[in-house]
Amino acid sequence: MTSHIANRHEKYYFEDGSVIFLTNDKTLFRIHKSVLKLHSTFFDDLFELEQPKTKGEDGKPLPVEGSSDNNPIKADVQDAEFESVCKALYQMPLTSPSELPVDEAIALLRVSTKFQLEDIHDKVVATLEKATLSPWTRYSLAVDCLIDSWIVRCYVEICSSVDYHPTEILAEFTQRGEDAKLTRLLKLREEYRTKLLLYAHSKEPFPYPKLNPPATSLCSNCLVYSKKVLVQVLSGNTTAYIDESIANSTPLFGERVIQVIRSPSPGGRYMRHLPRKGGGHRWPNPRD
Repeated sequence: MTSHIANRHEKYYFEDGSVIFLTNDKTLFRIHKSVLKLHSTFFDDLFELEQPKTKGEDGKPLPVEGSSDNNPIKADVQDAEFESVCKALYQMPLTSPSELPVDEAIALLRVSTKFQLEDIHDKVVATLEKATLSPWTRYSLAVDCLIDSWIVRCYVEICSSVDYHPTEILAEFTQRGEDAKLTRLLKLREEYRTKLLLYAHSKEPFPYPKLNPPATSLCSNCLVYSKKVLVQVLSGNTTAYIDESIANSTPLFGERVIQVIRSPSPGGRYMRHLPRKGGGHRWPNPRD
């Protein structure tokens, strides 16, 4: 039985709803079984199960779980997570996942995985494909939300990200028992940074000549400037060139170098020589 202190959700407690849930925040949601069953194999199976008949202390039969405020189904989620599910069920496609703030999309991804809302899960994954997330945040989502296609991408981005937050990345890997994996990734990260630093102080036109064509549209002045920018990016010192919001949107070495070169800062005039998308030059990544 539920304590009387539980509050009904102001938006997602429908009087004609057919099932009641209680979140960890002690909020009651009353929604429709038919809607849940349509989108979720988890709820479809749950509602097909025959409810055992139970009695209270007075010997009288208790109401079926989920049929009243006093005996709701306990959903092991926070209000924000269950709200994201309700919003997806009742407001989409009027509200596309692509219109959600990133934090709401992440909450929806986690709860859609938990409750097997497969169509919603796939739509949110597609939305977050293009979102700017830290590599370790994306990795935690990939593991927890069964997104295998993100795993290798996360490895590469962890190794090639400009900024490194040891406390955050250590927490994500440690709580999943993957300390050894993190150790290998950080070793690769340092090897990659070392290769780029050696290249920046060399006369080579490309970091990995074998992966690029011998011809280049970069003049010698542009090449010198580009290498200076690379050294600045490797040191994490780019505030003189681009503001914080732009830096946050370009978390990887290659992206950050190109953004600084194209900035209106001194030396930015060389941007016209920078190879454009579809050109011959490809920025290397740790897999190379």
